[in-house]
Amino acid sequence: MKKIVLSTLLTLLCIPFSTAQPAEEFIYWKKNRPLKWSDFEGRPVRNSRYHAQTHGGLNYTFDNNGPGVYVFKLNVKYDKQKSWSKPEEQSDDLLKHEQGHFDIYEIYGRLIMQRLKETKALAGPKFSGKVEKIFTKSFAELQKFQRKYDQETNHSKDKEKQEKWNQKLEKMLIDSEDHIVKEIEFKV
Repeated sequence: MKKIVLSTLLTLLCIPFSTAQPAEEFIYWKKNRPLKWSDFEGRPVRNSRYHAQTHGGLNYTFDNNGPGVYVFKLNVKYDKQKSWSKPEEQSDDLLKHEQGHFDIYEIYGRLIMQRLKETKALAGPKFSGKVEKIFTKSFAELQKFQRKYDQETNHSKDKEKQEKWNQKLEKMLIDSEDHIVKEIEFKV
């Protein structure tokens, strides 16, 4: 099977994942697999004003399954090697906040799937350009949303606002369940 890879990796700080990294360095978003402090394997940035950093990302591929038949695959990843925390600052509240960052990646992954379906981007000879436009637009929105999340919660320190965001993100995950599908076969 011939494989065509058109991949865009998005991270909170635009730091791409290395394609050479083994799969165990990543966690793929799953509803019943929350982050644990042991998932933050990166070296803490001691001079950072932050207590932890989650490096998540989205990537997609197109597999060619025969003449004019492709499969679009989307992954929502968490990079264990690049995510870090300061052990002395670890708390349940901060971990929940970091989970929120990972959940936002999942929410935007679902939004991308929704947009692909609604715009019929996976059709016609220029499908890769259409997908790239949707991806780029969604990434810009994701970055803005991540910043808003941190600002409004003061990086988890504002307990009341953090709880409101926890509820908001949970509702967004529930509301977007129809777009969980991470693989779509299409013909051109």
